[in-house]
Amino acid sequence: MRLVIRYSLDNDTGSRLRNAVNARMKTHGLLYFRATGTTEATGLTAAQVSAALIEFWTLISAPGAVAGVNPAVRIDHVWIYTDK
Repeated sequence: MRLVIRYSLDNDTGSRLRNAVNARMKTHGLLYFRATGTTEATGLTAAQVSAALIEFWTLISAPGAVAGVNPAVRIDHVWIYTDK
């Protein structure tokens, strides 16, 4: 399966939360593409997609768990796409 995640954050001073999320997504095989602002991987199993999405939402929903993140950070938008 292919997994593509595109998201935007408001008030993410120094991109600390984005960088933390992208680093964790990299451990799931997703690479960050700056030109498109997406993280993407192909060849994942359904279990790998599930694990990556669980970790993504866990990090995004609790930004205070990441050191130095601006407490005012908020999700602007999230776009998730999967296919074979």
